[in-house]
Amino acid sequence: MREELLKKLKEMPVFDSHEHLLHERDMLKKETDVIDFMTPYVCDNLMSCGLSEKVWQEANDKRKPFGERFALIGKYIPYIQNTTYFKSMLRGLKECCGMKEFTLSECERVNELLKKGVDTEALFREHNIRRAMTFVGYYGIEYFSDSKVLVPVPTVSYMAPKSEEEIRILEKESGEKVTGLDGLKRAIGAMFAVYRKCGLKNIKIGSAYNRTLDYDVPDTDRAEEQLLRVQRGEFSEVRLYGQNNRNLPMAGLKDLDNFVIWECAGQARKAGMNIIFHTGIHAWNRNDPEACHAKYLRKFIDAHADQKIVLLHLGYPFTAESLLLSKYYPNVYLDFAWLHILDRRETVRTIKKVIELLPTNKIVAFGGDVCTPVNSVGNLEISLENMVQAFSGLIGEGELTAAEAEEICRAWLHENPMKIYEVKA
Repeated sequence: MREELLKKLKEMPVFDSHEHLLHERDMLKKETDVIDFMTPYVCDNLMSCGLSEKVWQEANDKRKPFGERFALIGKYIPYIQNTTYFKSMLRGLKECCGMKEFTLSECERVNELLKKGVDTEALFREHNIRRAMTFVGYYGIEYFSDSKVLVPVPTVSYMAPKSEEEIRILEKESGEKVTGLDGLKRAIGAMFAVYRKCGLKNIKIGSAYNRTLDYDVPDTDRAEEQLLRVQRGEFSEVRLYGQNNRNLPMAGLKDLDNFVIWECAGQARKAGMNIIFHTGIHAWNRNDPEACHAKYLRKFIDAHADQKIVLLHLGYPFTAESLLLSKYYPNVYLDFAWLHILDRRETVRTIKKVIELLPTNKIVAFGGDVCTPVNSVGNLEISLENMVQAFSGLIGEGELTAAEAEEICRAWLHENPMKIYEVKA
């Protein structure tokens, strides 16, 4: 039964709801080797088991011979080889490049294949991925206008400035002078004008990497004060362990962040756009577990009951909170993106819970949430296997017929995300 169901799932069209991919033409030109596929996620586990950040940076220095770089991480591989992050990476390399094992000689063979570039469109077509949403910064959206498979989603929470430099970038991209909250509001409005012109239907809020998700009604006096402090350069950015860019915990900027998030939500309402939240576990290390909780979104959801809100990753490991929010609120939808390779057993259990608890039209089944299409393919393979295990179990228990299971899987993989995210085929 499992083999038959897996075969049918692999023949179904897939809408990939969450990636961080470059434009297809850039992937074809990009110099890529096997170590690149360890970012993100595999590198987190490498550093968690003892690899220093300095050594990881050396391993990514392409000026050095690949053999030397491989040796820097080789002794740590046995500690992480059973993690799904690592197995998912290998599955992608196996499916796309024929990789047999993670050895130096095999990696060097695959590196030769990668010299011709990675053809996103061809790989996705081969694995029935019809469209993919790629999550990017809040500007440069027009660059994807001629993409054949990728639909950009701007991360609007980045418009909450944390430094003088970020204010200058926002001013440049928006064409508005940020001289107070009124100026910041005009800048946000200018960016949303671009989104409307490009026909975008979704925005992402990702400040869960900086704070808990208690987005209170903005206190404009405090937000104005915090913006002035940012303009005076009073905040120091901190580079989080393993993360490629600089970050700033929002302890002193929460009111300013609240102002930006509520303003973006208001602009999204006017433009008929959906709001996508990062919830749950974070990429990179040294993050705050308290910021994983989706339950803090309740007040924000209540205040935006007329807008469609999607919770990414089901708030793992606190999945029960996301399930309850989706059950309580008609406008809250759930996306399994990334969850499949976080914890396979919990994913299978969660799929069964979702079937029993929620309407099936509120669920999106797959998003790779990676930086290369090769890793996307690996994640899809594991995701389909997780779905097969869950649904074949439900069939065996007499909870679903095979036909019902296939119908739900087809909806979750393609029809639901197309409708929820309002993306045209």
